[in-house]
Amino acid sequence: MELLSDEVPRPAADLGSVLDPAQLNRIESVHRGFLYQHLYATACLLTMADSGSSMLVSERDEDIELLLGSCRLYLQVKTRSHALQWGDVRGAVESFTAIRAEHDAGHRTGKPVLVIVANAEPGPGLAAKIMEQHWPQDVLIHWPTGPRTVPGLPPAWTDLTEAMQWCVAAADRVPFASLAPQTLVAKLAAHVQHLASGANGHRVRADELPVLFEQFVEHLQAFPAVPTPWFPHRDEPKPDSEHRVRLLVGLAGSGKSTWAGQAAAHHSGTIIYFDIADLPSDAVAASLARELAAHLLSTSARPATGGLFPSGSGLEILSAVNRQLATEDHITVVLDNVHRLEYGNIRAVLDTASRFRFVLLAQPWEGQSPLEAHLGRRAEDLSGWDEDTVAAVFAAAGCPVDHPTAQRVLDLTGGLPLFVSNAAQLTRDAYNSDARALCTAFQERLHISPTAQEFLIGDILARLNEPARTTAALLSLAEVPLTRSEADALGAAAGTAPRTLRARALRELVACGLAQFFADGRVKLHDAARPVADEHADTLPPERLHAVRQSLAAMLLRSFDEDRDIRRFGRWLRLLATLGQVDVLADIASEEYFREIGVPTELQYILATVATDEEQSTAHRFLASNALATWTSDQGDATGFAAHIDRMRSLATTGELNTWAKSTLALRLILAAGKTGDPQALRRAHQEALLLATSPQLERIVQYTYATGLYALNRYEEAGDEALAVSEAYYHHLGLTPEDVIGVGPEQLRAVLADSKTWQDDCKHLADCLGLYVRTCRQRGREYGLAALHAMKFYSLAAAWRSMVTIGQDAADDLVAIGDLIGALKLIDESLLPLTTRYALVDEVIGLRSQRAVIIAWLGDPHTALAELDVLEQYDLTDNQSLDIRSQRRLIEAIRNRGISLGGP
Repeated sequence: MELLSDEVPRPAADLGSVLDPAQLNRIESVHRGFLYQHLYATACLLTMADSGSSMLVSERDEDIELLLGSCRLYLQVKTRSHALQWGDVRGAVESFTAIRAEHDAGHRTGKPVLVIVANAEPGPGLAAKIMEQHWPQDVLIHWPTGPRTVPGLPPAWTDLTEAMQWCVAAADRVPFASLAPQTLVAKLAAHVQHLASGANGHRVRADELPVLFEQFVEHLQAFPAVPTPWFPHRDEPKPDSEHRVRLLVGLAGSGKSTWAGQAAAHHSGTIIYFDIADLPSDAVAASLARELAAHLLSTSARPATGGLFPSGSGLEILSAVNRQLATEDHITVVLDNVHRLEYGNIRAVLDTASRFRFVLLAQPWEGQSPLEAHLGRRAEDLSGWDEDTVAAVFAAAGCPVDHPTAQRVLDLTGGLPLFVSNAAQLTRDAYNSDARALCTAFQERLHISPTAQEFLIGDILARLNEPARTTAALLSLAEVPLTRSEADALGAAAGTAPRTLRARALRELVACGLAQFFADGRVKLHDAARPVADEHADTLPPERLHAVRQSLAAMLLRSFDEDRDIRRFGRWLRLLATLGQVDVLADIASEEYFREIGVPTELQYILATVATDEEQSTAHRFLASNALATWTSDQGDATGFAAHIDRMRSLATTGELNTWAKSTLALRLILAAGKTGDPQALRRAHQEALLLATSPQLERIVQYTYATGLYALNRYEEAGDEALAVSEAYYHHLGLTPEDVIGVGPEQLRAVLADSKTWQDDCKHLADCLGLYVRTCRQRGREYGLAALHAMKFYSLAAAWRSMVTIGQDAADDLVAIGDLIGALKLIDESLLPLTTRYALVDEVIGLRSQRAVIIAWLGDPHTALAELDVLEQYDLTDNQSLDIRSQRRLIEAIRNRGISLGGP
């Protein structure tokens, strides 16, 4: 079987490059051919009643055999990417001589007819051969646009898409309205494949079809409807497992039941769904036994059970069903809502129905731990959708979101499918398709329409005791994972006592799935529970709530000095605003590290308010304006940058600013002159800034800023020379040479740095200089050696993760340029993308992933690369992102069309 030209499936983008692309292509071609064949056999089954066929045989002397009236059709299915040639059918025509002889000898009944079913029309040579007089009259060719050679046969299709559409339409005519057509097609195709393996003698008779169709109806009618389209979870459990009993646990809304329904639709064995939600515990065994008997023992293919089961307890009846089905193979029972049962009841059902496989679906509950111990393994879980799926769901609802907003939706919903879908619908219906507005309203609890999330999570919280609800509220206020001692300290600040009660409350939250412990011992509230738990925080006395926030701010600041965690830093900044400490916020906003987290929208608003509030001090207004100038400069907002610089200049005329503020303004004026394209103003600002530089440290900063101004003027050679000179000064200051950096990691580098109070800032500044030098070289088409890789190391030392990701993309390009594609892919997958996740650098992800797609294409997998770009285009992209992805797409398509690659693993 060969490749269908317009059926090129795209592998999942997160699998990385395949070791042998040619082998993969051969494998995919074989499976596409078999799928076409199985769908054609499925079509024959669906039309047996209309055609008068009495039996279908799968994979014996030919691909498909069909007993049709007085004829026995031998169908050979061909899929080709070119016109059908004589060489494609010669073997089948010649081997049919032996089959014809069997019929002539009376060993087989019926008139034999060979039908070659092909997706492509005969080529000129074959077409001419068919018209010759000696062409066998019992050999027919059946192609999409050709004559209907045999009445009653399904048409041939050009590709798999057309095949599936035809089969679904035929399945829709089957008189079982409760069965989705897509599900029937999938089940029949799996059954045909099962027949091909030798089951039931390779055959199915027409009189078996009503039972076969009824069996499918019975199996699926109880499953919850599977939404279309279906989106898988991150790291979703596989439908099949070698374990007899599986336990799948997740919060309400996580999609456990629909996961089971999706798995059942593609399961070749017998699978039965049974929801025990509304049953008393002592009635479960008997009800399950009657359900199994109805499904498996009371069909037209088997006699009714009658009085086979004597009266007795539920477990006795279940045991009788278990014995009756001793010869049945691979029957799986999906038990939903098993958290409603006591552990002992679950054990009894599992032990009694020992010949069945079980998939247990549950919300987190107290009986989970003993059941896990009995099974000898932890429960499986559904980890929720990722940001790509969030983007797809919102786009389908007509509410496109950018990547940061998709991450906000994840943070608010925990990625649980029901909550994400509900949020998308609410965005469309109540927020004019503006997902940012929905997120803001949800965070501030100003939304009007109730959500499924509030109902389901609120119900769980309502069943907990007061200490557990208060602990949930405290963890929600924290937002970030806390150590146990930190969680305990917050509980003490809230007045929850004694300490044993606080520990028990944590355990209760974990047991019901609202909180989770991490491997490092920290605990965090589930994201989906935070919006609901926040409401309980409002019930705390105001003085207690204020004390909790102060305690939280203090512990976050202490821990930041130790681990430089951007998430904690960002949460601390928002707490400053909540506590009304805008002076501290304005002061810290001018620090180097402020740039590395990006400025959250709510903080931008607060800083803008401080900057324009004449009742604030001149110093605070200046600091806030300076922070906003930095942010607008980084974002390329020339108008906003100019407005903030004008305000800073105006504030400086009051004479109330200190030397640091005046120096800062001088630096901003250097950059402003470069952005406005005024070389004379740039030189003046440079000289004025040098006059204010009272130390070598300040001189280096001035020179670097001057280099950035030159770069803005497109004077790349001068800017590069300045950046290189300043970097050499930093190397000397830190007691290093460029040679010292080669072949060592950041930790080793730290051990030989000259010790000083400013070493982290100095490392950041050195990395900035190297990064600027790299950009100037790229503009001039010049080599720059290891400068980008060295900049990454110094950014790592400074914990400047955003800058590290930015320069890391240059380093990845360098590796591609020297042919080290595997190294470039490894840099992105193992260093840069994990940084965006760990430190919430969501606005860097799109660029990294589009760059990664090109590398994958160069490695010989352009189809996966294009699939990745398709995923990215679901987002609401900025103009620059759209331009970048269009450029990458053209490059990848060129790579695919020319069939070139630069290497592989």
